[in-house]
Amino acid sequence: MSLIPSANAAEWSLDGRLNQNVSYEDNVNMSKDNKQGSFVYDLTPILNANYRAQHSEVTASASYGIQRYTELPERDRDKQNYSLSGRYFTERASYSLSSSYRKEPSRNTADTDSGDFATNADRSTWSVAPAISYRMTPQDSLSVQGSYGENTYSNQDLSDNSNAVFNLSWSRQWTERYSGGLSTGYYRYESEPSLLGVSNSILSNSYSLNLLNNYIFSEKWKLQVNLGYRYTETENRLSIGAAINQGSHGFVGDASLQYTGEAFTASMGVNQSLQPDGQGQLNQKAGVNLGFGYRFTERLSTALQFSYLNSEAIGGLSQLLGNQRQNINISPSVNYRLAADWVLGASYRLRLQEESLGNGMTDSNTIMLTLGYNWQGFSLSR
Repeated sequence: MSLIPSANAAEWSLDGRLNQNVSYEDNVNMSKDNKQGSFVYDLTPILNANYRAQHSEVTASASYGIQRYTELPERDRDKQNYSLSGRYFTERASYSLSSSYRKEPSRNTADTDSGDFATNADRSTWSVAPAISYRMTPQDSLSVQGSYGENTYSNQDLSDNSNAVFNLSWSRQWTERYSGGLSTGYYRYESEPSLLGVSNSILSNSYSLNLLNNYIFSEKWKLQVNLGYRYTETENRLSIGAAINQGSHGFVGDASLQYTGEAFTASMGVNQSLQPDGQGQLNQKAGVNLGFGYRFTERLSTALQFSYLNSEAIGGLSQLLGNQRQNINISPSVNYRLAADWVLGASYRLRLQEESLGNGMTDSNTIMLTLGYNWQGFSLSR
């Protein structure tokens, strides 16, 4: 922040939120035979700060919350989430640096991470990401992005891992409604998992080439399609025997279609990407997301969320064993604005998980009541 030059005008702002949920889940461990249910209380206060000047901006956010289980006290945990980002921009160039740290129960992200809902491990994640963007002409822009991050777990149930990403992209505003371009990326992943009692070291290098497309049909309809091809080389060094070298290829990308009306909103998205998980594997993840919302009045609204995710290991022993997992989440909800800053919500979530190795098909049902408070805060200008 000390490097930010003074400007003719500057503005500081501070605001926050308080989220608290009371829920009941009938199968906390996502177990097939020994189902255990519990009431869960979740309280998370969030504080946001922002500084903006003529050519710079700094944003910070911090939260520290609790999660308590009435029937399973061994699962009681505290949660933390901190982020800090800065940006300096001129007429043509933009330079940014963002960093974050997050600590929470590993179970909270198990459907997209390890698939292990029974673990009592905490998951700590930190990352740093610099980026530079330069507008070469009124229509053409060039950007360079990078990031490095680590995921660590508090016990031996899951495996620590690290990843680094580099991306170079060019985009062009072809028409008033259509923009498109090219990007090339490099992804590096490292982990030392233990599977079936065999410890090993995994190193993966992945390369991709992508086509970028964005089209605005109207003020209500927007389409984004990014599609690419990737090739991945994986070296798996076992504690016993020789190293195993594996190669794989496939498509990566994402597509989304959004509709925004006066009362009705809808979104649909599909994606395929490479992501690490707590089992110490690099996975190819393919997912579908659907979202619908309808506002009956200024106070009353409803929503429906659906997601499907297929995770398949592309390296290491898990690939040799054919490890694959599918997750489905369906969640309808209703929200009512009690006052300008208070919102009361009720929701239901059906969670399904099927594993090729493990419990097979499991499910859980959750009913949740939410009370949220948005603190408008204050802002100062000079």
